[in-house]
Amino acid sequence: LIGKNAYDLFSHLDTYRISTAHIKLNTNNEIISIVYRARHKLGYFIWVKSYSEKIGNEVITFTRKASLLEILKHKFYIWYNRKDKFNIDPK
Repeated sequence: LIGKNAYDLFSHLDTYRISTAHIKLNTNNEIISIVYRARHKLGYFIWVKSYSEKIGNEVITFTRKASLLEILKHKFYIWYNRKDKFNIDPK
């Protein structure tokens, strides 16, 4: 992966959430964990979970395949927090 842009390996549906998490990591020095789709070496996407922590000026990241429970929690969170859930007019 050296010399490659990691965002090229992420699903375009997840890049906004990933970049938001990276901003939190760099500005607040928070430990972050995020579930997203990453491209497998054979070209299809798999669900993975990454944990990142900033130590000094370095960012340490550990990524593994996400469990079914983590994927379902992520999908429920996205569904539950969508803006059109209750069809409430903001006026």
